[in-house]
Amino acid sequence: EDEDTVYDIEMQTIIPNNLAKRTRYYQGMIDLNLLERGADYSELKASYIIFVCLEDPFDKNGAVYTMRNRCDEYNDLYLEDDAVKIFLNASGDMSNVSKGLRNFLEYVATGEAKDEFCKALDTEVSRAKDKEDWRVEYMTLNLVERDAFVRGKDEGIAEGMAKGEVKGQISTLVSLVSDKLISLSDAVARSGLSESEFLEKMKQTK
Repeated sequence: EDEDTVYDIEMQTIIPNNLAKRTRYYQGMIDLNLLERGADYSELKASYIIFVCLEDPFDKNGAVYTMRNRCDEYNDLYLEDDAVKIFLNASGDMSNVSKGLRNFLEYVATGEAKDEFCKALDTEVSRAKDKEDWRVEYMTLNLVERDAFVRGKDEGIAEGMAKGEVKGQISTLVSLVSDKLISLSDAVARSGLSESEFLEKMKQTK
């Protein structure tokens, strides 16, 4: 962000179905952040949301796709809301792009740094990978997400178990195993049955 413009740059290694809607979400977050800081609508900065993609998001073989809000009825009439979305495609036709952009997209695709900018970028990438506290933060985030999943799974099991007597409890465990939400060994341990008895219960529910 500088005095006049906000840039949001995202790496996209695969192309999800909701990529266009993501730009809408990011645009909303940028504008909301500016307004919460006290800006008036007229003071909203120009914004550029840039997706750097390894694959072609629009199947046109373009290296650059620039999106602005244009009127359907008049092709030369633009909304001029200073909101621009740009998609860069590292697998597209590079014949009409600048040498610097071509070198950058080739670096993204291959990791080969051909100019000073890409070499400097490669140095920063290596530094980020080697940074101990960054690795710890990343690993911690993964652990938090995993813990939240396990905790939610256990709470769901507990809730299901509380809704019935033994028959209902076994039925709940069978459903969780069938849906691959818990392992067979976990279900057997919770059921109080032997593995063969539990497997027999599973057969009876099919």
